[in-house]
Parts: sequence; structure tokens; C-alpha cells
Amino acid sequence: MPVTTAPPREAQSCSDPRWQDRTVVDAAPPDATPARWSVGFLYNAQAHHILHSLPLACALSRHAEVAVTVMSPSATHLALAERLAGYYPGHRLRFQRLRAPPGLARSKAVVLLLNATTLARFDALVLPERTSLLLRRLGVRHPKLIHSFHGASGHDRAGDPRLAQFDLLLAPSAQRLERIAAAGIRPRAAAVTGYNKLDLIRRMGTDRPQLFPNSAPVVLYNPHHRPATSSWPLVGRQVLDHFAAQRERNLVFAPHIRLFDPPAAYRSTFRRYEGLEQLRIDLGSTASIDMTYTLGADLYLGDISSQVTEFLIRPRPCVFLNPRGIDWQGRPDFAAWQLGRVVRTLPEMVDAIRTADEWQAEFAERQREAFAEAFPEGEVPAPVQGAEAILKLLRGER
Repeated sequence: MPVTTAPPREAQSCSDPRWQDRTVVDAAPPDATPARWSVGFLYNAQAHHILHSLPLACALSRHAEVAVTVMSPSATHLALAERLAGYYPGHRLRFQRLRAPPGLARSKAVVLLLNATTLARFDALVLPERTSLLLRRLGVRHPKLIHSFHGASGHDRAGDPRLAQFDLLLAPSAQRLERIAAAGIRPRAAAVTGYNKLDLIRRMGTDRPQLFPNSAPVVLYNPHHRPATSSWPLVGRQVLDHFAAQRERNLVFAPHIRLFDPPAAYRSTFRRYEGLEQLRIDLGSTASIDMTYTLGADLYLGDISSQVTEFLIRPRPCVFLNPRGIDWQGRPDFAAWQLGRVVRTLPEMVDAIRTADEWQAEFAERQREAFAEAFPEGEVPAPVQGAEAILKLLRGER
């Protein structure tokens, strides 16, 4: 929901050599062998989950022994999934609209209840979130439940006991599994498969249109939705007002998609910023989840959102807002705050942004290392690795 929509300008390019001149090759199309197993990919929450596991669905669908169905109660979600699947030629995905409660606010639990019989018919369900474990309490016993995670977050509730209920965890990195183990969680099975979303982004292209019709630097403000740690409740409006009153820098305000959900319900609260050329407000469009802004911005401003890790696809200045004065040093949930300047007040933020060119060099190497650790890349693409792990589970292999 951009309040102002800027026309495209010359595209910006990613400088990381791992993302240049790399040809994406899909496996040979499958034969006509009847499928032995059915696997469902369930999208029963916000749209950003789709980018994290749809590449895996496409890769798995190329195996003749598996019939793969993408499911959601949202027609909009299914349309996005079908469009993004077009970046994977030869996929054999099926798309199915699930029942949704008419006239009620969206409820993940109610959707699960209405569709329990349908979901019970699958041999496995791939879930990017954890609420869907409620299926077990609804009597859905047959499908294996596979967790694909979403995001590269260091604060993703590593100690969540529900993680031990999944039949398989598909972790984006060893770092994620190490944190889960350190929290005392013992998963039934787990595999490090890589970050599916970056495989999709590579196919979509890392060159994107410039975000504003001027050459001023672009700051991305990306607060998280969790009230206890998000900067938005305390200083968010002050941040927007500061950028509204100046012209030296452009600001993209693209918060975590759950902060203002659904976006249409909050559009009027940002009306006073309409018509400002230097502000772009996006409460939840596709651009807010497909790395359009993390690729196009010059500086990241946020708190604990995992999008900072995606932003570090190439090293750039990061400023983290800590208005609560959280004692964050040495806490794994705030590991990303070691990758830039941490500030407590608006004047400190203004100074950190103004002097970013002076201090960024001290963080650049640390940022490269953090990106490589969060998104390890091998010779085999992440979706292919994930598909193989699912096949092993279905086959009963260790």
C-alpha cells in the first residue's frame, strides 16, 4: 500500500559475486510415473511465508513419485504462489483453495478446523509456521508434519517446545539448529537445506528499479511486529515525522507484514504523509516481502526484524533503534545488533545516519560473515536439498 508510488529509474545491481552470472538450471522434467505420495504446502498466514517455501514445493514437484499441492484459504495468496511458481519452469504444482469462515475475521485455527478432513489425506504437510500443529489436536494423525521455517531470524523463538513435535525440521542454516539444540529442544529429525527464498530472488533478478524519482540516498525503516522489542510503538511516528520534514534522504517505511495486518485497515492512519516525494509507505505489498526494498536501499533502520540479514546481501550501513534501553550485549536474540550502530534516541539516530559513511567500514567484514553464516550456499540449491530431505522422510530413510 504505497502512499506514494515512485516511477522506476535505473536499476541497482548487487555486487556480491555469488549473485552474478550464475545460471539457474532445473532438473530434467519428470516422467509420467504415478505418484506414490501426496505432499501439501499450506499457507494459512501472511503472504511472506510463500516466498520461503514455494521454491521447495516447485523442486519437490519435479519428482514423479510425489504429487504436490499448494493450498491456502486466500485467493490472493494462491495467485501470488502461481505467479512466483512461473520462475520454476517444469514444476507440476497443483493449487487448491481451502474453505474459509465467511464473514469472520481471519483465524488460522478456524481454517484448520474447516479443512481438517482435506488435510488429513496428505502423506506430508509442509508448514512455514507452527500454529498448524493444532491439526494433531484435531485428530489429523496421518500426514508427516514438516517445518520449513521463514526468515533468517536470530530471535525466532529457538526454545519453542513445539519444534519437537514436527517430524522434520528443514533449517536454513546450521546456526538455526545449533540455537534450537542449545535451548534444549530435540527435534525428531532435521536437515540443513539452505535459504529457499534467495533461490527465488536470484531467479527474479537482483537488479530492481530505483525506488524514488531522485538521486537522494534511501533509508529503509523496517520495524518488527513484536510489541516488546519493536521500535514502532515508542518512536515510530517520530522517525516518520523526521524524514517527512527533510529532503536530504528518502525513506521507505516497510514494516514487518504483521505489524499492520490487514494493511487496508490502517491506510487512513498514514494519510498525513501522502504526497511527500521523499516518503514511500508500504504496509504489506509484494514489494515489501520480495526484497525490492532490501536490495534498493542504502541504509537499514530497524530493530529485530530478520530482513536485516537479507539486506546484507551486500554490506551497507545498519542502524538499530533501542528506545527501551535493552541490555542486548551477549544475547543471541540481538546478535544482528553487532552489525551496525545501536542508538537509543532520535538525535542519536540522526547522527548515526548522517555519519554512516564514516563508520560503516568497521562493520563490513562482520556483515559479510553474518550473511554467509545465515545463508550457507553449496553446489546444490536449497530447494533441491529440501526436496531430497522430504523424499528421505517419505521413504523412511534416515
